[in-house]
Amino acid sequence: MLYLLFVGYLFCATQLIRANWKALVIFFASALLVTLPLLIFLLMHPGAETERAFQTEPIRALLGQFYAGP
Repeated sequence: MLYLLFVGYLFCATQLIRANWKALVIFFASALLVTLPLLIFLLMHPGAETERAFQTEPIRALLGQFYAGP
């Protein structure tokens, strides 16, 4: 989001963006194309990010041995 705001500022402030607008369209289109499968998956499986908490359980158990009180 910050990048979009910066590009918008540059578009208003300088000629640099106006001269290279085709490259920016290609950049944002390719970024959307790359992230689209992940976004679709996350929308179809809303719990996919939180269901993987079991993978960190061994690390938490190991750290619990070091930080357990007497």
